[in-house]
Amino acid sequence: MSRSVRFALEPRRNRLSVMRRSGNRVQNPRPFEDPFIARMRAQPHSHTAAKLHSDGLRPGEPGTELEFSGIFAGMKRVEQFSVVYQDEHIVVLNKASGLLVAQDRWDPEAPRLDVLATAELCGEGERLYAVHRIDKDTSGLVIYGRTDSAHRTLSMAFENREVDKTYHALVHGRPGWDTHEVDVPLRADGDAKHRTVRDKHKGKDAKTLFTVLAICGPYSWIEAKPITGRTHQIRVHLQLSDLTIVCDPLYGNGEPLLLSRIKRKWQGDEFAERPLLNRLGLHAYKMRIAHPATGEMMEFTAPYPKDLDSTRKQLAKIYRSDPLAGQEDEADAADGDE
Repeated sequence: MSRSVRFALEPRRNRLSVMRRSGNRVQNPRPFEDPFIARMRAQPHSHTAAKLHSDGLRPGEPGTELEFSGIFAGMKRVEQFSVVYQDEHIVVLNKASGLLVAQDRWDPEAPRLDVLATAELCGEGERLYAVHRIDKDTSGLVIYGRTDSAHRTLSMAFENREVDKTYHALVHGRPGWDTHEVDVPLRADGDAKHRTVRDKHKGKDAKTLFTVLAICGPYSWIEAKPITGRTHQIRVHLQLSDLTIVCDPLYGNGEPLLLSRIKRKWQGDEFAERPLLNRLGLHAYKMRIAHPATGEMMEFTAPYPKDLDSTRKQLAKIYRSDPLAGQEDEADAADGDE
């Protein structure tokens, strides 16, 4: 089974447009901004059978058809975001990996959560105000202000470090500690990949608290609590702790997590195998923040997206260790009290 995606190159805009063909005519080109297709383009692997051939999509204009099998043949579109909470002052969303929180000069063509959410949740003349950011490839909680006042109050809360943020990361390796603190200054490297590096002299202060949630063979689930909010802070601080996040293309090997690599006596077609996880294994899981209008402390939790949750369940089944075991029990108890 394979999935075909047809697109044409727009040289002047230096981007790709997905094409819809009706007979021999091409209809409705649209920007190459779909996270599903973007992941296929950005993370090709040697065991993915991809066939490229020339095909004239328009008279005198070359085009390309990619027929993906193997890893990408079974990939499905993921829900781009869900609403965790909203009122007249704020919107809290659980975003998919692959979406920018707001405009980014380094990646102007990437799909944006604020644009998608505004179109779905806002009326005419309304907008959403970004008050913080998480990496494009990170999934999980994002909060937006719906008014100028909420925007200012929430922005100050993040700037003054009054927001309690909790991330869950799936990493390669087994740490030799249960809890760990990394206090290492960071700065932007300025290279073409826009990575972050440690710099004790010119870097900005950066501090992260880590706790081991579960050990699953060669992998570990780590809870990360960033005290500061530097770009790629969790990813770099884990790397400096000799741990890299699964599927991290900047600070790790970027390779997908395959069941065949961890399950004994796995039987299947390696060319048709779908990865358990094929994007950055980092999720903004929980946030505790004061409501900008009432001052009430509110706590939000973003369930794992399907790909990350399926990975969790498979690892838990094989290694008998689950990062959410205790937290799920607490949630069930809370539901019973209501």
